[in-house]
Amino acid sequence: MSDTSRVAIVMSRMPRLIAPEADWLRGLRACLRRLCDRRQMLLINLGTAGSDFVLRGAERIGVETQSVDGAEADVRDRPLIQQADELLVLSVRPRGNIHQLLVERLQRGDGHIILVDLPDLQPQAVRQELLDLGATLWAPDSEWLRPFGERRDEGDLSVAADSILSLSALPSDDLVPYLTHTTRACPGPWPRQTQDDYLDSLLDASPTADHSALHTLRRIVTERRLIGSGRTIRGGYPIVSFTAAPIRVLPSLRCFQTHRARWDFEPFAISIRRDVLEQRGVRPAVYGGESLWTGLADFQRPFFQLSGERSATGTGGTPRHDWLTEREWRHLGDLDLSAMTPEELVVLVPTVEAARWLQPYCPWPLTLWPGEV
Repeated sequence: MSDTSRVAIVMSRMPRLIAPEADWLRGLRACLRRLCDRRQMLLINLGTAGSDFVLRGAERIGVETQSVDGAEADVRDRPLIQQADELLVLSVRPRGNIHQLLVERLQRGDGHIILVDLPDLQPQAVRQELLDLGATLWAPDSEWLRPFGERRDEGDLSVAADSILSLSALPSDDLVPYLTHTTRACPGPWPRQTQDDYLDSLLDASPTADHSALHTLRRIVTERRLIGSGRTIRGGYPIVSFTAAPIRVLPSLRCFQTHRARWDFEPFAISIRRDVLEQRGVRPAVYGGESLWTGLADFQRPFFQLSGERSATGTGGTPRHDWLTEREWRHLGDLDLSAMTPEELVVLVPTVEAARWLQPYCPWPLTLWPGEV
């Protein structure tokens, strides 16, 4: 195959939360280096799975690209797979669109399909089927798999069992009321992070690229700040949300929000004395219907939460979620934590291992999520 051949990198749908060392991402780095080394043209169709990573990676290392006209959103892979002279295949979902299109190409005799040989990219049965039809394997070496940037080691959860750790007792809400902010994984860019910076962090496997719930909490305690978000707030007001539910009952509030495709009340949290937060302007949410919203003054609207009408009803009239159980309080805008003392704030994590890992970053006491051991 000539050096001017057009090559497409294809993969099945990716998870929402991307790990910096995911096999498909390691394989993508290798594929881009292969194209650069051979001076091949990268064929790309924006909107296909991983195309934003493919395009950004090509820009980073100087691979020439050529766009394919789109087609409908659900068949964008077809023109890409049909028009490429060669295909480098990363992940394949059994009986998915990519799987079907690869089989069709091989059955036509077009060939030139190369499966990137890394663990868990292609299920064994799918891989064997494609190999039997004429696909080939390519195992990239470790040099081509490595991150684009220089990785800095920031430790992992498998720290020594005897490392020094001082865990605090769980605060008692019976004596001093606390408000709790639970955090979760952050699929996609961090708040106020650009898309390019997000893509680069993963291509480089930078220390900030892990957006899991634990690393989200690490980011909060490192920056000493809770960043307000208006993504799910009527009117788009940026708020920081807390619950007044007692700390010991927080596990009972954990539930999966189907309409948001996420878990609420995951076991990573910051609890702060309510009197301290009230001095910062934190106020209870105002629950009600459309008539209440209409009558609120502008300064009250950031604290409004629809309840009892559309918010509590899913399709077919089935109850969806009772927001009142969350006993929400809100802070308008970012909340600066830098002046909070160890007597005012405590950080909750689910395991001793997580506490040991977080301890070097955290100026406040650490305790275990209630009910965890």
